[in-house]
Amino acid sequence: MEYLPKIISSAQQSFSGKNPILTVVYRIYGCIYHRHNNNDLVLKYLRKCLDIQERTLPREHFHLSLTYSLFGSVYLEQENYTETYNSCQKALENIDSSSNNPFLAEIMEILGECHFKKNNYSDAMNCFKKALDIGIKSKRNEQHFLIRIYRRLGFICSVEEGYANSLDYYKKAIPIAEECNHPELFLLYNLSGLTYALMHDYEAAFQYLEKSLEITYKILLPNVPYIQMVEEHKSMLFPLVIHLRKGVVDDSVDKEPLSKGAMWSDWASSVAVRRASKAHIQC
Repeated sequence: MEYLPKIISSAQQSFSGKNPILTVVYRIYGCIYHRHNNNDLVLKYLRKCLDIQERTLPREHFHLSLTYSLFGSVYLEQENYTETYNSCQKALENIDSSSNNPFLAEIMEILGECHFKKNNYSDAMNCFKKALDIGIKSKRNEQHFLIRIYRRLGFICSVEEGYANSLDYYKKAIPIAEECNHPELFLLYNLSGLTYALMHDYEAAFQYLEKSLEITYKILLPNVPYIQMVEEHKSMLFPLVIHLRKGVVDDSVDKEPLSKGAMWSDWASSVAVRRASKAHIQC
């Protein structure tokens, strides 16, 4: 990292201030700083890149859309949702919204995440569905992308009490996550378990929570809050499972803590994914 300023200075001396090669240098260095979680420097170099591009490229050029989408990703991480939205809208100006361009899927995912964080679930679902549709049509079957989209769609359906649809999305994500040993697998099982509980299918809920804990114990320390939370959910469901096995129907489970658990799990999931990889910025 200590050599970066020298390399940038050398590039600036070698090329004129408007040379397109500098935009590549600035974008690469922005990506490097992003991997070191220094978003202030990421934005600094992206602005330098954008300044040259706006002076040298036509407004409809694809590289402008690429830079704006990178801005959107960084602003999303900073929870600056207004700038995230504005950056994505600028990125979309140069892309045919009816195309199956995989880059369009990335922008729609960022926009969906922006709406999701603002609790605009209807808009978020529309964006995620469009991202998924484009991703499938463009053969963008990248596993992490599919898992992220299915999880978000599943969670939104759960929030809106569309539990059957929620489970459909989670069950599409789980085999993909199992195939690539995805770090989010235990959370997908937990979210599925909570959804079954909200549907009063306590036997299935218990089994999915058991599976979630089985996976979790292999990758996390036993005293982390997530494990304690799942254990609490199991203890809540166990009496209901016993009643059901005895042929006694009991729908008295309190939905509120389970709903909060789903919210907590989704937050934990987003943290796990951020730590596992930088999903949106591609160098």
